Amino acid sequence: MQAIVKAAPEQGIEVRDVAEPQIGPDQVCVQVRAAAICGADLKLYKWDPQTVRNWPRLRDMQLPHVIGHEVAGQVVETGNNVRDLKIGDHVAAETHFPCLVCDLCRSDRMHLCPQRKILGFDTAGGFAQYLALPQQCAVKLPDGLSFEAGALCEPFGVATHAIEQAGSVQGRTAWVVGCGSIGLFIVKLLVGRGAKTVLATDTQPARLDWAKKLGATVVPASEGVAEQVLQMTGGRGAELAFEVVGSTATVQQVLAAVAPRGRVMLVGTFGGMTPVDVAANIIYREATVCGVYGRHMFDTWNNVFDTLSSGKVDLQPFMTSRFGFSQAKEAFETALSGVGVKTLLYPDTD
Repeated sequence: MQAIVKAAPEQGIEVRDVAEPQIGPDQVCVQVRAAAICGADLKLYKWDPQTVRNWPRLRDMQLPHVIGHEVAGQVVETGNNVRDLKIGDHVAAETHFPCLVCDLCRSDRMHLCPQRKILGFDTAGGFAQYLALPQQCAVKLPDGLSFEAGALCEPFGVATHAIEQAGSVQGRTAWVVGCGSIGLFIVKLLVGRGAKTVLATDTQPARLDWAKKLGATVVPASEGVAEQVLQMTGGRGAELAFEVVGSTATVQQVLAAVAPRGRVMLVGTFGGMTPVDVAANIIYREATVCGVYGRHMFDTWNNVFDTLSSGKVDLQPFMTSRFGFSQAKEAFETALSGVGVKTLLYPDTD
């Protein structure tokens, strides 16, 4: 079958013919109908040595490896133990594969399972014609939701989980640092849920244009951006701050400009240590710092489907580029350019 593969420990990917997956009794085989490129896929594509050193899932990846995790498709085969899914069902992939038996799994926190596997990193990914998924990780899509929207439910779910961690949004001042797809989804949700002011920061003017169209006030990235946010909020700071870049500098910036009793949601992922003035930025402000990881399985998925079914959010405008698998390099370079929002991929048809 056709698949996009990380073949060597250097920049780039390849399109190869690989063996179709063989499913176990608790798995389903999904014919992939749409997939999307994530920021984590771009890190994998670039293969920056420092990033690889700091990120065990890249450092320990056995190459060649089929990549991709934002994916939706149609069930074409079910294992003997599968009861809740049938051939023909439309599903999206939950990318955390939990063990199902540890304390966290049994206490409704499967996404934090210490033994979890991550689709496309620890297991063969979804940029392929067919994908094997554990039955609990093949999330059935609501009637009428497209495969393309289904593929975007994974990153939109991260944004939804970030909003869940933030608590009350209405009437509050929020600052989103990082306007890639997840950051823009957060902006969209904040505006839609009645935030008084939404500030948005990024290094790329095209992304700031998107944020502005969604209702945010743009604050271009700079060394003094935290001071600028403090000035714009009358010296108080942002009541809600979302770090969606994943860098030492941006984490320090959001912590420096959070309001007293404010909440900071750390969404971006990266390795290494981050020096933080804990007393000044957290203790003396009684600020709350929350990690945001993936989606709460499966409450977040239900919230995503409720939001999309209500018509409050349409994911279609965020789908800005489309490529067949055979055009994978062009697709990744387009995603790296930062001009659009989501780059979609499709298996080539014969």
